[in-house]
Amino acid sequence: MEGIVLSQEGKVFDANRSFTRMYGYELEELVGMEVVELVPPEMREMVARRISARHAEPYESKGLKKDGTVFPVEVRPRRIPYEGRQVRVTSVLDLTERKLSEEALRASEAEYRAIFELAGVGKAQSDPQTGRLVRVNPKFCEITGYSAEELLGMTFLEITHPDDREGDFDRFRRMVRGEGDYSVEKRYIRKDGQVAWVSVNATVVRDEGGRPVRTASTIQDITERKRAEEDLRGLRDAERASNEEALREAQERFRSAFDNAPIGVAIVGLDGRFLQVNRSLCEILGYPEERLLATTFQEITHPDDVEASMEHVRRVMSDEIGRYSLEKRYIAADGRPVWVSLSVSLVRDADGDPLYFVDQIQDITERKRAERELARRAEELAHANAELEQFSYSVSHDLRAPLRSIDGFSQILLEDYAERLDEEGRAYLGRVRAASQRMGHLMDDLLDLSRVSRRPLRTGRVDLSALALEIVEELERSQPDREAEFVVEEGLEAEGDARLLAVALENLLGNAWKFTSKRPAAKIEFGSFFEGETRVYYVRDDGAGFDAAYAERLFGAFQRLHTDDDFEGTGIGLATVQRVIHRHGGRLWAEGEVGRGATFYFTL
Repeated sequence: MEGIVLSQEGKVFDANRSFTRMYGYELEELVGMEVVELVPPEMREMVARRISARHAEPYESKGLKKDGTVFPVEVRPRRIPYEGRQVRVTSVLDLTERKLSEEALRASEAEYRAIFELAGVGKAQSDPQTGRLVRVNPKFCEITGYSAEELLGMTFLEITHPDDREGDFDRFRRMVRGEGDYSVEKRYIRKDGQVAWVSVNATVVRDEGGRPVRTASTIQDITERKRAEEDLRGLRDAERASNEEALREAQERFRSAFDNAPIGVAIVGLDGRFLQVNRSLCEILGYPEERLLATTFQEITHPDDVEASMEHVRRVMSDEIGRYSLEKRYIAADGRPVWVSLSVSLVRDADGDPLYFVDQIQDITERKRAERELARRAEELAHANAELEQFSYSVSHDLRAPLRSIDGFSQILLEDYAERLDEEGRAYLGRVRAASQRMGHLMDDLLDLSRVSRRPLRTGRVDLSALALEIVEELERSQPDREAEFVVEEGLEAEGDARLLAVALENLLGNAWKFTSKRPAAKIEFGSFFEGETRVYYVRDDGAGFDAAYAERLFGAFQRLHTDDDFEGTGIGLATVQRVIHRHGGRLWAEGEVGRGATFYFTL
């Protein structure tokens, strides 16, 4: 509900019930109060200036409740005739819930980004229609041997072993349609040609309408576990064949691979007792081998994690699942908790009866510590950003008042005292007005740039063609006499934040409109093409163009390649576009030639 307060000469004389409840006063207490008493002391001078200058534009501020609580508000003032006099009517909206949501979103976005990058397992996101990789973390690059740039031009099938591809994409598509899950063990072919066994668990991220926007996968390298399983099978085969030489070779091969594995590996009995452990596991936990072989995994598992571990074991033993992976804590020999990434499979005999478990254990304690630290810093950053945003609004509003005064009084001089000024004096006043207006536009653009940098991403499927057409219609209405042909490719969609992508397109198409303004008939295009598996979007015009030698300067704040006499502007627009594209994990670049137009390309 909106609170409404009526005031005259800076004093309250009436308010609705929503306003009194919002501020915690009775109406009788409010009547006669100075309006500035309803804001924190540090903001009273700014509010008083706005009231005296009769500003009518909405702004964000802070309210001060009767009990001393400070809270964020949106203020919408206007002046109306009331009982034969002009009074100030102010609508006030409590922004507390919205600010808390925005702050939480900023913190969660930063935390997710940090966890994604630092995860001790592979993380990847892909296009739900094509399976093309759109985001990968460093661990996934380590598993596959490819760089992130190389992987982002590939589909997950391209790195899957040829013998494992059959049915893999069908399983993926069924998951996208909601007809099943995607949890598989398969092989990747690394860049160096080596085979890596992986456990992949994937899920679908959908927008508010239930449409798939991307898939998110967790990939764990289980090569060492698979190698141990293969060596154990060789041992059993040699035993069944009663071939002493083959048995001895199999035992030596298993022991060598087992002991020298770079991560922890253990053979665990059905009762949880450790049957064999390698050196790496002893180093991770700090126990000697004989101590581990005299205990069970339950005894050294952190008490808070025992129940979850036993539930996974139960599900494997009852054939609900064939294997499992989880992150848990062990208690090391010195009493400290050790975080591990655990991958477990159940080995059965020829008749299908369970024999023992093969465990692969990777120490992720440092990663967990880094995640906690990053989460803490992300929360601090969210608070700092919220304060910076309020500061930006305050500075903006404080600067606007003198600018409007300069512009307003200059206009009065030109209109009411023109006959007392010579031509040079009038020209000077015109330049003062133009400069103050240009400064106002610059502050607007700077605020837009700061919002783009801090606004939390709300991603979903975005119809870029529809956005472009709306912008085109607005441009054509702004100058109906211009001759310009717009060509907008149909059906262009992308995953992203609709509001931020609209800001980017407004700037790109607005630039094209501006820099073709001196052509008698202009042509502006918005389209796309594929560069490998990557869709590249572009905005092309046949306007003034630019010197390609200065292309890198285009995207810096306040960097302009044309003077105001040629084309007006603040030099902030393309910097804003670059922020938007970078926040979407994309790339922005430009090509141009003086007098022959320009093309701006971007990926998402």
